[in-house]
Amino acid sequence: MVVCRSRFRRFAAIRLNLPTNPRFLPTTRPRGGSAAAPGSGLRPTFARPSFLSRALHCPALKCRATEDYRATGRPAPLFPTPPMPYRAYLPTPPAPAGTVPLPDDEAHHLTRVMRLPEGAAVEALDGLGTRYHGVLTDVTKRGAALRIERTQTVAPPAPALHLLVAPTKNLDRMEWLLEKATELGLARCTPLLTQRAERRELKLDRLRKIAVSALKQSGGAWLPHLDELTPLTAALAGVDADVRLVAHLTHDPAERIGLAAALAGGAASVAVLIGPEGDFTPAEVSEARAAGFRPVTLGDTVLRTETAALLACCAVRVVTPT
Repeated sequence: MVVCRSRFRRFAAIRLNLPTNPRFLPTTRPRGGSAAAPGSGLRPTFARPSFLSRALHCPALKCRATEDYRATGRPAPLFPTPPMPYRAYLPTPPAPAGTVPLPDDEAHHLTRVMRLPEGAAVEALDGLGTRYHGVLTDVTKRGAALRIERTQTVAPPAPALHLLVAPTKNLDRMEWLLEKATELGLARCTPLLTQRAERRELKLDRLRKIAVSALKQSGGAWLPHLDELTPLTAALAGVDADVRLVAHLTHDPAERIGLAAALAGGAASVAVLIGPEGDFTPAEVSEARAAGFRPVTLGDTVLRTETAALLACCAVRVVTPT
Protein backbone atom coordinates (compact mmCIF):
# COMPACT_ATOMS: atom_id res chain seq x y z
CA MET A 1 0.00 0.00 0.00
CA VAL A 2 1.24 3.44 -0.92
CA VAL A 3 1.53 5.77 2.05
CA CYS A 4 0.33 9.27 1.14
CA ARG A 5 0.14 12.51 3.05
CA SER A 6 -3.64 12.46 3.36
CA ARG A 7 -6.30 9.82 3.70
CA PHE A 8 -7.95 11.00 0.50
CA ARG A 9 -4.85 10.44 -1.63
CA ARG A 10 -4.14 7.10 0.04
CA PHE A 11 -7.66 5.99 -0.80
CA ALA A 12 -7.21 7.17 -4.40
CA ALA A 13 -4.00 5.21 -4.82
CA ILE A 14 -5.57 2.03 -3.50
CA ARG A 15 -8.74 2.35 -5.59
CA LEU A 16 -6.86 3.04 -8.84
CA ASN A 17 -4.41 0.19 -8.22
CA LEU A 18 -1.73 1.96 -10.23
CA PRO A 19 1.39 0.00 -11.24
CA THR A 20 4.79 1.00 -9.97
CA ASN A 21 5.96 4.09 -11.83
CA PRO A 22 8.39 6.77 -10.64
CA ARG A 23 5.90 9.48 -11.45
CA PHE A 24 3.33 8.00 -9.08
CA LEU A 25 5.61 6.75 -6.31
CA PRO A 26 5.56 8.70 -3.04
CA THR A 27 8.44 11.10 -2.63
CA THR A 28 9.85 12.42 0.62
CA ARG A 29 10.66 16.08 0.26
CA PRO A 30 10.78 18.63 3.07
CA ARG A 31 9.33 22.09 2.60
CA GLY A 32 12.67 23.41 1.44
CA GLY A 33 12.49 21.20 -1.68
CA SER A 34 15.49 18.91 -1.10
CA ALA A 35 15.15 15.14 -0.64
CA ALA A 36 14.70 13.91 2.91
CA ALA A 37 17.43 11.85 4.53
CA PRO A 38 16.61 8.28 5.60
CA GLY A 39 15.22 8.16 9.11
CA SER A 40 14.44 11.86 9.15
CA GLY A 41 10.84 11.18 10.06
CA LEU A 42 9.44 13.28 7.18
CA ARG A 43 6.12 12.07 5.83
CA PRO A 44 6.08 11.18 2.12
CA THR A 45 4.08 13.20 -0.41
CA PHE A 46 2.64 12.22 -3.76
CA ALA A 47 4.52 13.39 -6.85
CA ARG A 48 1.38 13.78 -9.01
CA PRO A 49 -1.80 13.74 -6.93
CA SER A 50 -3.89 15.88 -9.29
CA PHE A 51 -4.45 13.03 -11.77
CA LEU A 52 -5.66 10.75 -8.97
CA SER A 53 -7.87 13.38 -7.40
CA ARG A 54 -9.63 14.16 -10.69
CA ALA A 55 -10.09 10.52 -11.63
CA LEU A 56 -11.55 9.57 -8.28
CA HIS A 57 -14.49 11.98 -8.65
CA CYS A 58 -15.97 10.06 -11.62
CA PRO A 59 -15.90 6.24 -11.72
CA ALA A 60 -16.22 6.15 -15.51
CA LEU A 61 -13.27 8.48 -15.97
CA LYS A 62 -11.34 6.58 -13.31
CA CYS A 63 -11.74 3.27 -15.16
CA ARG A 64 -10.90 4.75 -18.55
CA ALA A 65 -7.88 6.63 -17.24
CA THR A 66 -6.60 3.50 -15.47
CA GLU A 67 -6.97 1.36 -18.59
CA ASP A 68 -5.17 3.96 -20.73
CA TYR A 69 -2.38 4.17 -18.19
CA ARG A 70 -1.88 0.41 -18.15
CA ALA A 71 -1.87 0.28 -21.98
CA THR A 72 0.41 3.22 -22.72
CA GLY A 73 2.31 3.79 -19.49
CA ARG A 74 1.11 7.39 -19.17
CA PRO A 75 -2.22 8.90 -18.10
CA ALA A 76 -4.57 10.09 -20.83
CA PRO A 77 -6.33 13.46 -20.49
CA LEU A 78 -9.51 13.06 -18.51
CA PHE A 79 -11.45 15.59 -20.59
CA PRO A 80 -10.17 15.38 -24.19
CA THR A 81 -11.26 18.23 -26.43
CA PRO A 82 -12.29 17.70 -30.07
CA PRO A 83 -9.72 18.83 -32.64
CA MET A 84 -10.28 22.40 -33.83
CA PRO A 85 -9.03 23.65 -37.18
CA TYR A 86 -6.27 26.21 -37.25
CA ARG A 87 -7.67 29.33 -38.87
CA ALA A 88 -6.15 32.29 -40.67
CA TYR A 89 -7.63 35.48 -42.09
CA LEU A 90 -7.06 36.58 -45.68
CA PRO A 91 -7.91 40.28 -46.14
CA THR A 92 -7.93 39.84 -49.94
CA PRO A 93 -9.98 36.94 -51.35
CA PRO A 94 -7.60 34.60 -53.24
CA ALA A 95 -8.26 32.38 -56.24
CA PRO A 96 -10.34 29.26 -55.50
CA ALA A 97 -7.32 27.03 -56.17
CA GLY A 98 -3.55 27.30 -56.08
CA THR A 99 -1.11 28.68 -53.52
CA VAL A 100 -1.57 32.01 -51.78
CA PRO A 101 0.96 33.69 -49.45
CA LEU A 102 -0.31 34.29 -45.95
CA PRO A 103 -0.12 37.75 -44.36
CA ASP A 104 2.93 38.23 -42.17
CA ASP A 105 1.01 38.28 -38.89
CA GLU A 106 -0.97 35.15 -39.80
CA ALA A 107 2.15 33.29 -40.93
CA HIS A 108 3.95 34.26 -37.72
CA HIS A 109 1.05 33.07 -35.59
CA LEU A 110 0.76 29.70 -37.34
CA THR A 111 4.45 28.87 -37.68
CA ARG A 112 6.05 30.61 -34.69
CA VAL A 113 3.31 30.72 -32.05
CA MET A 114 1.36 27.56 -32.89
CA ARG A 115 4.49 25.87 -34.34
CA LEU A 116 2.62 24.19 -37.17
CA PRO A 117 4.81 22.14 -39.51
CA GLU A 118 4.63 22.21 -43.26
CA GLY A 119 1.66 20.18 -44.43
CA ALA A 120 -0.59 21.04 -41.47
CA ALA A 121 -4.27 21.57 -42.26
CA VAL A 122 -5.37 25.22 -42.14
CA GLU A 123 -8.74 26.86 -42.72
CA ALA A 124 -8.57 30.41 -44.11
CA LEU A 125 -11.40 32.95 -43.95
CA ASP A 126 -11.86 36.02 -46.12
CA GLY A 127 -14.74 37.50 -44.11
CA LEU A 128 -16.91 37.59 -47.25
CA GLY A 129 -18.57 34.19 -46.95
CA THR A 130 -15.88 31.81 -48.23
CA ARG A 131 -13.77 29.29 -46.35
CA TYR A 132 -10.54 28.06 -47.93
CA HIS A 133 -9.40 24.62 -46.79
CA GLY A 134 -5.78 23.79 -47.50
CA VAL A 135 -2.41 22.88 -46.09
CA LEU A 136 0.51 24.96 -44.91
CA THR A 137 3.39 25.12 -47.36
CA ASP A 138 6.55 27.11 -48.14
CA VAL A 139 7.30 27.57 -44.45
CA THR A 140 10.37 29.76 -43.97
CA LYS A 141 11.63 32.24 -41.42
CA ARG A 142 10.12 35.04 -43.48
CA GLY A 143 6.63 33.65 -43.97
CA ALA A 144 4.44 30.83 -45.18
CA ALA A 145 1.82 30.06 -47.81
CA LEU A 146 -1.44 28.16 -48.03
CA ARG A 147 -2.07 25.59 -50.76
CA ILE A 148 -5.84 25.69 -51.29
CA GLU A 149 -7.44 22.30 -51.85
CA ARG A 150 -11.13 23.17 -51.69
CA THR A 151 -13.45 26.08 -50.93
CA GLN A 152 -16.75 26.37 -49.12
CA THR A 153 -19.32 29.13 -49.60
CA VAL A 154 -21.41 30.08 -46.57
CA ALA A 155 -24.61 32.11 -46.64
CA PRO A 156 -24.66 35.22 -44.44
CA PRO A 157 -26.48 34.98 -41.09
CA ALA A 158 -30.15 35.77 -41.40
CA PRO A 159 -31.56 38.21 -40.64
CA ALA A 160 -28.82 40.73 -41.35
CA LEU A 161 -28.25 42.75 -38.19
CA HIS A 162 -27.19 46.39 -38.30
CA LEU A 163 -26.21 47.68 -34.87
CA LEU A 164 -26.06 51.44 -34.36
CA VAL A 165 -24.58 52.08 -30.92
CA ALA A 166 -23.00 55.00 -29.12
CA PRO A 167 -19.46 54.00 -28.05
CA THR A 168 -18.82 53.67 -24.35
CA LYS A 169 -16.47 55.88 -22.39
CA ASN A 170 -14.36 52.87 -21.47
CA LEU A 171 -13.03 51.55 -24.77
CA ASP A 172 -12.57 48.05 -23.34
CA ARG A 173 -16.33 47.68 -23.07
CA MET A 174 -16.79 48.65 -26.72
CA GLU A 175 -14.15 46.15 -27.77
CA TRP A 176 -15.84 43.45 -25.70
CA LEU A 177 -19.19 44.25 -27.33
CA LEU A 178 -17.77 44.05 -30.85
CA GLU A 179 -16.10 40.73 -30.07
CA LYS A 180 -19.31 39.14 -28.80
CA ALA A 181 -21.46 40.66 -31.55
CA THR A 182 -19.08 39.27 -34.18
CA GLU A 183 -19.44 35.81 -32.68
CA LEU A 184 -23.23 36.22 -32.95
CA GLY A 185 -23.08 37.06 -36.65
CA LEU A 186 -23.27 40.86 -36.69
CA ALA A 187 -23.47 42.23 -40.24
CA ARG A 188 -22.73 45.92 -39.69
CA CYS A 189 -21.78 48.17 -36.79
CA THR A 190 -22.11 51.95 -36.86
CA PRO A 191 -20.65 53.87 -33.87
CA LEU A 192 -22.88 56.86 -33.17
CA LEU A 193 -21.97 60.40 -32.29
CA THR A 194 -24.86 61.70 -30.20
CA GLN A 195 -25.44 64.69 -27.99
CA ARG A 196 -24.71 62.77 -24.77
CA ALA A 197 -21.97 60.54 -26.16
CA GLU A 198 -18.91 60.38 -23.91
CA ARG A 199 -16.44 59.32 -26.60
CA ARG A 200 -15.65 61.46 -29.63
CA GLU A 201 -13.02 59.27 -31.31
CA LEU A 202 -12.39 55.59 -31.96
CA LYS A 203 -9.41 53.47 -32.99
CA LEU A 204 -10.95 51.55 -35.85
CA ASP A 205 -7.79 49.57 -36.59
CA ARG A 206 -7.87 48.12 -33.09
CA LEU A 207 -11.58 47.30 -33.39
CA ARG A 208 -11.06 45.59 -36.75
CA LYS A 209 -8.33 43.38 -35.29
CA ILE A 210 -10.65 42.36 -32.48
CA ALA A 211 -13.41 41.54 -34.97
CA VAL A 212 -11.01 39.42 -37.05
CA SER A 213 -9.85 37.57 -33.96
CA ALA A 214 -13.45 36.87 -32.94
CA LEU A 215 -14.24 35.67 -36.46
CA LYS A 216 -11.38 33.17 -36.40
CA GLN A 217 -12.25 31.98 -32.92
CA SER A 218 -15.95 31.44 -33.69
CA GLY A 219 -15.42 29.98 -37.15
CA GLY A 220 -17.83 32.40 -38.81
CA ALA A 221 -17.49 33.27 -42.46
CA TRP A 222 -18.71 36.87 -42.49
CA LEU A 223 -16.80 39.77 -40.97
CA PRO A 224 -19.01 42.67 -39.85
CA HIS A 225 -18.63 45.95 -41.69
CA LEU A 226 -17.36 48.60 -39.28
CA ASP A 227 -18.28 52.22 -40.04
CA GLU A 228 -16.52 55.35 -38.92
CA LEU A 229 -17.84 57.30 -35.96
CA THR A 230 -20.95 58.85 -37.54
CA PRO A 231 -23.30 61.63 -36.40
CA LEU A 232 -26.80 60.40 -35.66
CA THR A 233 -28.46 62.24 -38.54
CA ALA A 234 -26.08 60.78 -41.15
CA ALA A 235 -26.32 57.32 -39.59
CA LEU A 236 -30.11 57.31 -39.77
CA ALA A 237 -29.99 58.28 -43.42
CA GLY A 238 -27.75 55.31 -44.23
CA VAL A 239 -30.03 52.63 -42.75
CA ASP A 240 -31.88 50.41 -45.23
CA ALA A 241 -33.16 47.65 -42.94
CA ASP A 242 -36.70 46.28 -43.12
CA VAL A 243 -37.27 46.44 -39.36
CA ARG A 244 -35.93 49.49 -37.51
CA LEU A 245 -35.98 49.69 -33.72
CA VAL A 246 -34.77 52.28 -31.23
CA ALA A 247 -34.31 51.25 -27.60
CA HIS A 248 -34.66 54.05 -25.08
CA LEU A 249 -35.91 54.65 -21.56
CA THR A 250 -39.57 55.61 -21.48
CA HIS A 251 -42.56 55.29 -19.17
CA ASP A 252 -45.15 55.79 -21.91
CA PRO A 253 -47.23 52.57 -22.13
CA ALA A 254 -47.70 53.09 -25.87
CA GLU A 255 -43.93 52.94 -26.43
CA ARG A 256 -43.14 50.12 -24.00
CA ILE A 257 -43.21 47.43 -26.67
CA GLY A 258 -40.99 44.48 -25.87
CA LEU A 259 -38.08 43.71 -28.16
CA ALA A 260 -39.25 40.12 -28.67
CA ALA A 261 -42.72 41.30 -29.70
CA ALA A 262 -41.27 43.79 -32.17
CA LEU A 263 -39.17 41.04 -33.79
CA ALA A 264 -41.83 38.34 -33.84
CA GLY A 265 -43.00 39.13 -37.38
CA GLY A 266 -39.70 38.22 -39.01
CA ALA A 267 -37.64 40.26 -41.44
CA ALA A 268 -34.72 39.93 -43.83
CA SER A 269 -32.77 42.70 -42.10
CA VAL A 270 -32.98 44.41 -38.72
CA ALA A 271 -31.46 47.67 -37.47
CA VAL A 272 -31.29 48.40 -33.74
CA LEU A 273 -30.43 51.82 -32.33
CA ILE A 274 -28.75 51.87 -28.88
CA GLY A 275 -28.01 55.16 -27.15
CA PRO A 276 -25.22 56.28 -24.82
CA GLU A 277 -25.18 56.29 -21.03
CA GLY A 278 -27.85 58.82 -20.20
CA ASP A 279 -29.99 57.70 -23.16
CA PHE A 280 -31.00 59.66 -26.25
CA THR A 281 -32.43 63.13 -25.90
CA PRO A 282 -36.14 63.57 -26.71
CA ALA A 283 -35.18 65.36 -29.92
CA GLU A 284 -32.98 62.42 -31.01
CA VAL A 285 -35.79 59.95 -30.31
CA SER A 286 -38.15 62.06 -32.42
CA GLU A 287 -35.58 62.16 -35.21
CA ALA A 288 -35.26 58.38 -35.11
CA ARG A 289 -39.02 57.92 -35.23
CA ALA A 290 -39.18 60.22 -38.23
CA ALA A 291 -36.63 57.94 -39.95
CA GLY A 292 -38.89 54.91 -39.47
CA PHE A 293 -37.58 53.54 -36.16
CA ARG A 294 -40.08 52.03 -33.72
CA PRO A 295 -39.49 52.61 -29.98
CA VAL A 296 -38.96 49.42 -27.95
CA THR A 297 -38.02 48.62 -24.38
CA LEU A 298 -35.40 46.19 -23.14
CA GLY A 299 -37.01 45.58 -19.75
CA ASP A 300 -37.61 47.29 -16.45
CA THR A 301 -33.96 47.68 -15.46
CA VAL A 302 -31.45 50.23 -16.68
CA LEU A 303 -28.81 48.46 -18.76
CA ARG A 304 -25.34 49.56 -19.69
CA THR A 305 -24.82 50.47 -23.32
CA GLU A 306 -22.85 47.32 -24.15
CA THR A 307 -25.34 45.14 -22.26
CA ALA A 308 -28.29 46.59 -24.13
CA ALA A 309 -26.53 46.17 -27.48
CA LEU A 310 -25.60 42.56 -26.77
CA LEU A 311 -29.14 41.81 -25.63
CA ALA A 312 -30.42 43.16 -28.93
CA CYS A 313 -27.98 40.94 -30.85
CA CYS A 314 -29.08 37.85 -28.93
CA ALA A 315 -32.77 38.67 -29.38
CA VAL A 316 -32.38 39.05 -33.13
CA ARG A 317 -30.61 35.68 -33.37
CA VAL A 318 -33.06 33.82 -31.11
CA VAL A 319 -36.44 35.44 -31.70
CA THR A 320 -36.42 36.44 -35.36
CA PRO A 321 -37.39 33.58 -37.70
CA THR A 322 -34.80 32.90 -40.41
